[in-house]
Amino acid sequence: MESVSARRPATARGLQPGAWLDQYRVVRRIGSGGMAELYLARLEGRGGFVKPVALKLMHTHLLDDPAFVEMFLREARIAARLSHPNIVQVLDVGGGQADNYLALEYVHGLDFRQVLVGAREDPLPLGCVIRIVLDVGAALHYAHGLRDVDGRPLSIVHRDVSPGNILVAYDGAIKLTDFGVARVAEHTQATVTTSLKGKLGYMSPEQCAQEPIDHRSDVFSLGVVLYEATTMRRPFAGEGIAVLNAVIDGNYPPPETVSPGYPAQLSSIVARALAAEASQRYGSAAELAADLEAFATAAGLDTRPAALAAELARRFGSPGLPDLSVDESVQPLRIVDEATTVLARDPATPKSRLLPALALGVVIVVTGLVGWGLGRSSSVEAETSEAPAAAAAQVDPPGPAAVSAEDADETGADAPTPVEGDATHVEIAPPDPAVVPPPDPIPAAKPAASTKRRRGRTQGSGGRRGSTKTSTTPAKVDPRDAMLPRPSP
Repeated sequence: MESVSARRPATARGLQPGAWLDQYRVVRRIGSGGMAELYLARLEGRGGFVKPVALKLMHTHLLDDPAFVEMFLREARIAARLSHPNIVQVLDVGGGQADNYLALEYVHGLDFRQVLVGAREDPLPLGCVIRIVLDVGAALHYAHGLRDVDGRPLSIVHRDVSPGNILVAYDGAIKLTDFGVARVAEHTQATVTTSLKGKLGYMSPEQCAQEPIDHRSDVFSLGVVLYEATTMRRPFAGEGIAVLNAVIDGNYPPPETVSPGYPAQLSSIVARALAAEASQRYGSAAELAADLEAFATAAGLDTRPAALAAELARRFGSPGLPDLSVDESVQPLRIVDEATTVLARDPATPKSRLLPALALGVVIVVTGLVGWGLGRSSSVEAETSEAPAAAAAQVDPPGPAAVSAEDADETGADAPTPVEGDATHVEIAPPDPAVVPPPDPIPAAKPAASTKRRRGRTQGSGGRRGSTKTSTTPAKVDPRDAMLPRPSP
C-alpha cells in the first residue's frame, strides 16, 4: 500500500517571501527548532490592515508520525486555554495532511538564551534577572492553577522551562512560550509516556527518573534558570547520563562558590528551588516569586520592567518594528489546500499585453500555410517527372528511429511540467555555534546531606530507567526576532 509520504506533494518548506498559507503571507524565515520551522508573516485584512504574526510549521519528516503531530496539536489545545500577559498567545491553527502550522503572537525582542550569551562578559543587573524570573513565575503559577469548565484542575506542567523558551521583548515584557511538551490532565483518556520530554540540565530529578511529576517540577526548572542567570554558569554540567545523575543526586556547586560575593539570602532561595526532593522545594511558583520580591526589596534592587527595557536598549539598541513588506513583483506560491501547491498568476497583469504575442502567432501560422502550399505543388511536379526511375529502383523505407526508455521519459508528451517554486527537499543552514553558549566546566561538588536521594540512578538505555530523548541544537536565529525559542543544549 502506498504510504502517505509517497503521495504527499512538495509542500511549503523554504518558503519564499510572498508565499501564502491561508490568510497569512510569509515575510521571511526566522529559524528552526527540533519540531518546526518559524516564519515571520503578516495577517492581511480589509482597509490595509496588516498585523505581524509568527508561523510555526511542523517539519515535513515528522508529518507522518502521529505522536509528533499530536504533540504539535496539543500545544494549540493547551495554549487555547491560556490567557495571561506573560504567555505567548496562539492565534490560530491550520493545515491538514500535508502541513500543520500554528499562528503565534509575534514578540518583538529576543529569547533569554540570546540575552545570556551577550551577558557572559557583562552580566545583567541582578534586578533585571529577578524581573524576568518573577514574570515567568507568574505565568507558571497561572498555568498550574487553571481549571476546566467543570472546575476540575487541568494540572498543566510545562516541562520545558529554559532560557530558550523565555522571550524578552525590547520594551521589557516577558513571555513564556512553547507548551508543545506540556503535560495536561486529559479527563477523557489516559496518556502513558515512556520517554523524557524536556532539556538536559533543566529537567527536574523526577523528570530525569521518569517518575510522576507535578507543578513543582517547573519550579525546579525555574530555579535552574535563576542559578544560571545570576552566576553565568549552569548548575548541572556534562553530557548525557552524567547530567541526569547529577540532577537526580542534587549534585551542583553552591552559587557562592561559583560567583564570589553571591548574596546569602539569594543562595538560600536557589537552594530551596533546586531541592532534589520535591517535598523540600517551594510549593508553588508564587512562593518562589514572593521570596524573590522580598529579597529584591531588602537589597534595594530595581526590578521595574522599565529598568529592564533600558538595560536591553543599552545592550542591543532600539530596533524598529519588523519590516513586513514583500516584493509584489514576485509571483508567490499560494497553498490552495493540503494537496496542491500552485504558482499564482498576478491578477494585475493587463490582458492587453497578450495582444502583440497573439498577432505574431497569427502571422507565423499564415506564413506557414502559404509556404506549405507552395512546397506541396513543387513536390507533386517532381513526383510526376521521376515516377519511372522510382519504379525501376525500389528502396526499402527507413524504419522508425529507436528511442530509449530513458529518453522517452524525458521527452514524452505525458512528462509533467515542473512548477517554479515546487521542491521536495530544502537545504537548511546548520546551526551557528556562536548562538548557543557552550557548557562551562564546573568542578564537581559533594551533595548536601539534605539532598541525598534513594532514587535509582540512570544507567543509560539498558538501565532501569529506560531510554532518554534529548532536544536538538537550535538553528541560527535572526537577532531581531525571538518567536518559538529553540532548545538550549
